[in-house]
This record gives sequence, C-alpha cells and structure tokens, in this order.
Amino acid sequence: MKHLKLRYSALALSLYLCHQNVVAQSPQFDNSFLYGQNSKNIDIEKIISSDKVAPNDYILDLYLNDRYITRSVVHITDDPNDPQKQRYCIPRNTVKQLDFNTKLIDLDQVTSDCIDTRLMNHVVFWKLNMAEQRVNITSPQNMLNERPLGYIDPSLWEDGGNSGFLKYYYNYYNSDYGQNNQQDSSFLNLNAGVNLGEWQFRHSGSTSFSNENNTEQYVSYENKLLRVLPSIKSQLTLGDFYTNTKTINSNSSFAVRGVQIASDDRMLPVSLQSYAPNITGYAKGNALVRVRQNQQIILERTVPAGAFNITDLQTPGTGGTLTVDVVEANGETHSFDLPYNSYIQTIRADQFRYQLALGSFRQNDKAYDEQLINASFDYGLNNFMSLSSAGLISKHYQSFILGTALNTQIGGFAFEGNYVKADFNESNQNLDSFLVNMRYNLAMNGAKTNISINSSYYNNDQYYSFDEAMQSRYTQNNAFSIALNGRPKTSNYIQLTQNLGQSYGALSVNYSQYKFWHADNKQNSLQLSYSNNYKGISYYFGLQRTENDQYQSDKDTQYFLNVNIPLSFKKQTSNLRLSSELYPDNNSLNTNQIGLFGSWGENQQLGYNINYSNSKNTDLLSGSLSYKTSPVYLASTYTTDFDAQRQYSVQAQGAIVAHRHGITLSNDLNDTYAIIHAKGLEGISLLSGNNIKVDRWGNAILPYLNPYQYNSIALNPNTIPLNTEVNATELQVIPKSNASILVDFKALKSNKALIELIHHDSVIPMGAQVLDASNHVVASVGQGQQIFISSLKAGTYSINWNNSNTCQFNISDEMLKQSQHQIPFASFSTVCK
Repeated sequence: MKHLKLRYSALALSLYLCHQNVVAQSPQFDNSFLYGQNSKNIDIEKIISSDKVAPNDYILDLYLNDRYITRSVVHITDDPNDPQKQRYCIPRNTVKQLDFNTKLIDLDQVTSDCIDTRLMNHVVFWKLNMAEQRVNITSPQNMLNERPLGYIDPSLWEDGGNSGFLKYYYNYYNSDYGQNNQQDSSFLNLNAGVNLGEWQFRHSGSTSFSNENNTEQYVSYENKLLRVLPSIKSQLTLGDFYTNTKTINSNSSFAVRGVQIASDDRMLPVSLQSYAPNITGYAKGNALVRVRQNQQIILERTVPAGAFNITDLQTPGTGGTLTVDVVEANGETHSFDLPYNSYIQTIRADQFRYQLALGSFRQNDKAYDEQLINASFDYGLNNFMSLSSAGLISKHYQSFILGTALNTQIGGFAFEGNYVKADFNESNQNLDSFLVNMRYNLAMNGAKTNISINSSYYNNDQYYSFDEAMQSRYTQNNAFSIALNGRPKTSNYIQLTQNLGQSYGALSVNYSQYKFWHADNKQNSLQLSYSNNYKGISYYFGLQRTENDQYQSDKDTQYFLNVNIPLSFKKQTSNLRLSSELYPDNNSLNTNQIGLFGSWGENQQLGYNINYSNSKNTDLLSGSLSYKTSPVYLASTYTTDFDAQRQYSVQAQGAIVAHRHGITLSNDLNDTYAIIHAKGLEGISLLSGNNIKVDRWGNAILPYLNPYQYNSIALNPNTIPLNTEVNATELQVIPKSNASILVDFKALKSNKALIELIHHDSVIPMGAQVLDASNHVVASVGQGQQIFISSLKAGTYSINWNNSNTCQFNISDEMLKQSQHQIPFASFSTVCK
C-alpha cells in the first residue's frame, strides 16, 4: 500500500512538472512542417507572433469591451526589455474618448500628448488584430466613467478653423398667358457667414425683381453673432435674430434686435435628446434588466444588487407601453409596465430647457422703440409629468403661458393656457384674450393604431399674436383697423391611422373643423385614404371633402387614385418610376395625370420629371430637369398647354467658401460644414457626400455635419490612384454648431515595386526583414526571394537573417525614375550582395 501511494505521488509530480514546462514556454512553430527543400532557410522569428507588427504609426479602429469607440493613430514600437512584446502609444484625445476614470489614469497628471498604454496595463488589456486593423481593449466596468449612451466629452468638441462663406439661391420665372399677359420675375436669397475662433457671424437676406414692380430693394433678415457656451450647454446670440420659444404645446418666433441665451439640446448625449422614461427598480443580486416595446427588445443592461436607475433609454420613436423585465441571477423574473408616448413633447425627468431674450422689436433691418423681454422654461418633473412656462413682456404687449404634459397608461395629454394683453394702437385699444390648447395622442402598438387630437379655443375675438400687434402699431402706421370678424374661435383636428398588416396596407382618416367669431359659418374638411404596395408597385386612393357653411355652394368632394410603378425591378440602383393619378370631382370633371420621373448617374446626380395632365378644358405638359455637380446645383422647369399658355423657370444654388487653402465651390452649405484638404488627390470623390469631388486645387466641401456628434468623413478608395498612398481614407470630427472643420488628408505619390532578389551565396529565407538607410523596416522577404516595397526610394537597402547573414542592394536614381512610369507597380530584378 505504501509503494502504491509512492507511485501515485511520482505520477502526479511528473504530470505537474510537465504542465509547468508547457505553461512556461510559449508555442513555437516548427518550420520542418513547411514543404520544400529550402524550408529550413525560412526565418520565422519575426512572424511567429500574430500581434507583432513592424514598428510604425498605424490608423486602427479601437473597440472597448466589444463596442466601437473611434478610429485613431496608434504608435507601435518594440519593447527593448522584451523582444516578444511591443509598446502602444495613443493620442491624448483618444484616451478621452475611451473615457477611463481617474482610478485608472488621471490625464491632468500626464503631460505627454501621446499616452503610453503601459500606464493602464495593470487592469486594462490591449490586443492588436492587424488582420481587421483594430485594437480590442478590455477593461473592468469600475475603471470606466458612468456615462449616458452616446456621451462625448465636451473638451473634444471642435471650434474648427477660420473661414467665410456666401451661399446663394437664384430663381428666374417667366410666364405667358397670352393676350399680352406676361409675368417676368427673379428672386435671389443670400446667406453669408464668417467663423473666427469661437465666434461666428451669420447674415441672411434677399432681393426680388418683377416687371410689375421694378424695385430691387435688398431686405436683410438676420445679422447675428453666435458663440457656444459648453459649460452650460447653451448658445449665445447677439444682434438681429429670430427668437425660438419652445413650449410643450407650441413654438413661436419673432424678429428681435438684442441678445439671447438659450439651451441647446444637441449638446446632450444622443440618448437624452428625446423623451423616454427613466427605468427604476430593485435587484436582489446581479441582474439583467430587459426593456421591450411591442415584443422587441430595445435595451439590455446588467445591474448590481440594490436599487438601479437607468436614465439613458433610447426608444425607436414610436409610442406605446414599455415592458421592463428584471431577470435575477437565479432565473427569477419580475416585470412591470411603463407608459410611453413620443408624440407629446414630454421632457425627461430632471431635465430642463430654457431661453431668455432681451431687446427690441424689429421688422427686417429696422428696430422700433418697443423694448421686450422673452423667456421660457420647461422642466421634466418625473416620468409622467412635464411643466412648461413662457412669458413675453413689452411696452404694449404682454403674454404668459403655462402648460403641462402628462404621460399616462391611456395616452399622452398636453394642456396649455396663453393669456394675452395688447395695447393695439395709439388710440389705446386694449385687448385681453385667452387661448387654450389641448393635444392627445394614443399609440396602441399591439393593434397598430394611432389616434391624435388637437384642439384650440379662443375665449373672445381679441386674440392677436405679438407680430400682428406690432405690425399694426408700427409698420402699418396705425392704419390697420382691428378686424374682429373672421377671428378664430375654435379649431379641432383628429387623425386616425390604422396599419392593417404587412400585406394589407394602411388606412388613414383626417378630420378638421374651424369656427370663427361673429360668423355663422364653419369650415370642415374630411380625408380618407388607403395605401399599399405590391411587388414594388405602390398605390393609394381615397376621397377629400371640404365645405363652408356660409356658402352652400362652396362644397367640394374629390376622389383620387395614384399608382406608382418602378420601370426597372431588377436594377437596384435604378430610380425610374411611372406615376398615374386620377382626380374626379363632384361635377364629374375628371382630371387625369400621368408622369415619369427618376434619376440617372452613379450618384443619381441627374433628375428629371415629365408630367401630362388632362381635364375637360385643358391639357398640360410639364417637365423639369436638375443636375447636381460638386460646385453647383442647377434646375429648370417648363409647362405648356399646347396653345397660348407657357411657363418656364431656371434655378441655381451653391456656395462659395474661403479658407486657409483657398476658395472652394459647393452645391449646398449648412451652418456646420467641413473643409476637406487633400493635396495630391485631385478628382477623387467622397463616400460621405453626394457627388462631391476634390477640385483641381485639392479642396472639397462637405456641406453638412451633425454638431456635437461623431461625423465620419471618408474618401472613396476606388477613386484613389494606385500609385498614391493616403495617411487615412476616413477621419472623424466632432464639431460645435456653426463650426467649419478643416479635415486634412495627406497623400503621397509612392513608387511601388515588386523586386526579385538575386543572391548567389545562399537563399535568402522567407520572413527576413528589409531595412532602408535609416534602419526602418520597409518589407519582408516572401516566396522566391521576392519583396514588395510600397514606397520605393533611391538608396541602399540591407537584409539581415539568422542574426549573422546580411546582404545589400542599391536602387539608383535611374531605376527609381523608370519605376515611376509603371502603374500600379514596377517589377524588376536586382542583385543583393
């Protein structure tokens, strides 16, 4: 028995020592497995590690805990203390995007602009996957800041560069109705701006001309200075601008000369920009919280034991009840429902928005002696109630608004009351009125039904808006008499939509009614419609009836039918469709219409529309053409009745942008845009824009960016010349609103070469590294002693293998010159001595 125990002990010890030997040694590849007589000459020391690369700067995708974060430059060097390891260094801004907390790294204590990842290696693991050009980063959750989904550090928001722009829209219109009845008019709208540091200036105005009115007076609408205030998530505005007072149930805007400060919801994380309820509850242990809407999972999150509060829920945007499941570690599940309605402008719990404006009333570019203060404040009280308030006080006008929005199991409600007192003109005609608005919405996802109701009631005939009162007092020289007849009394709007299922289409019913003071009439409108599609053919039909009780003859019923047929079913890039419509009315006067519209081109840059309509007395043929190029958008229309009537128009739209690299034309421009500089890449196109190309000076304009969000700007790699290398084909920017971001793509005309080496003494093994004159690795030897150098330069190159053998070859200026004319790459042989 004693000998048996000794044998077991010896066996266990042998197995343990074998295991320790296996663990201590990393796996080694035996090159005898390689086939061929020269297999033993292959130098595999540099390539046995899958995550080792030649030291250099690489642009890689960074994934944190399997979630994409950003694309960034990663500086990789060999570790002098361990030949099997490498060191990574990443930019400071990239570390900010990874959003580690100060337990892991305090960036305020690190002065370098390139952060060595070894500072975070004690709990964070970095794994290079060069095949997919990404770095997988694994970190414990307690090393990451608790942030809402979509959070971006405000310090990463970019002011952009200095620039100026002029955007224009021009329309020329000519019509001839016969009998010397002609109309000739033109309209020009201009928007201009200058960006200097953190300040932006914006201007807008227009002018028009017609043969009936020969005046060409230019009218200025806005001249304002803007600045973002990131610390309070607001924007400052100075000068001539339009207010933007938002409440739960209404929006109002009027012209002011003064100053305004207002919150900007776009600065919030994407997950917090729209309403969704907070998810609160209690977990007995580590638990999975699952949120479902209409049986679709929209959120899953693991929470620790105790009370939890999820404040960054993102919903698909449709209303309906949310079901919350809390799945405990032992499988026990308890659920509860939360009401949710996206159509009522409810505000998230504990969030607010505000606006404050001081100044004087103006009409276009003239300000009047009407000092005013305008303010609004909305607050989310909890998941179920939001509060709203607004006030406008001036010398001759006062308005006060109070409102609330309710999110309940039986739908969403919004109520708002507006009291107005106006000193209407110099005769001191004081008007007092009260307006009540009510909205209701119910979304029943299970039944696929949506009901919306909107009603307004005016308690008397004296309700006038601020603009109406000011125009009467100032701009119309008090000549405007108070019109009490025809003032609105009530308005009601009801909409019902019913989705009948994937194969059965959708049904819609809309009804509206308007009543007026001192008039015994009401206006009613009813519209019924049904829509569906079958194998790409879409169609809808219905009726619309309008009536006015004051005029018994003013009743009209129209029936309509529209069929839309794609003319190319199999070509997915085609956009050619045939449309036919029929509108018979109650007098049996049929209107038939048939049209052909679509677009051509790789980027659908050419659009066209041909339409023919026929009624009892008139035949009309109309058409339009549009063409979008990188510097300008052009369009034209033409209509004729084949007799005396004709009409045509011409439109042009574009922008001129001045920046540090020159002047660039664009077919459109928003307030926030990108200036792309890609010298050496003239003529290539962008993936990020529609038919945008780099001009002959190496510049392009991407006319629209989303402020305070990641924007990817990508070159089309298929249009990059084969003899050109680019530092990156895609870059990311995070602009502030109204910023002009300069994006620089660096291009290098490279000489690529496939070189067959001739070495008489022995075979150069596969895997041997090729070094340039600066001892930088530029290539590795492949099969048949071939090397591929992507950026060939004149000079001496050396090859080392087995730590002892070496040879050198020379690339002369003449060889380099000859290789420049060979595309995509040169191919030749040379002796390595």
